Amino acid sequence: MLLPRLIAGFFAVALAASACGESPAPSDEAGVDAAAAGVNGEEPWLLPRSLLFSDPPQIRARLSPDGSKLAWLASKGGVMSIKMGPVEKLSHAEVLISEMGRSVDYFEWARDNVHLIYALEPDGSGPPALYSADSYTGASVELAPSGAKSLSYIVAASWDHPDQV
Repeated sequence: MLLPRLIAGFFAVALAASACGESPAPSDEAGVDAAAAGVNGEEPWLLPRSLLFSDPPQIRARLSPDGSKLAWLASKGGVMSIKMGPVEKLSHAEVLISEMGRSVDYFEWARDNVHLIYALEPDGSGPPALYSADSYTGASVELAPSGAKSLSYIVAASWDHPDQV
């Protein structure tokens, strides 16, 4: 799940650079990058590593199938957690899934508009486990355990059978 985090980081860098009003440094005729050499004797402007490699504050928003709720991944205590709230009042959003030291890698709404299916990375190395959480109560059920020889992910969900994945 590193690639989506890197892509999100690069977009964050582009947004940060545009918000700062920074434009790309000009090059001289010899093709030497002026930023690498410093402009007018000044130190080059460098991006902090945390901007490139840390989790973004909020990513991967998902609208519930009926359009009434919005859920997204939010950074809380150094791990990615699922935050959810009603579309009309996002200021009332609350953290639905948060486990100390374990980040949510991926999540999707089930077709029943009630459950969120998410992948939670294990304590150590290995593939994530798959869980289902009730969006009203926050109660979670393990659907597929993690293990060195198992890999769980969502293949398909049917509108005809919203209670099955």
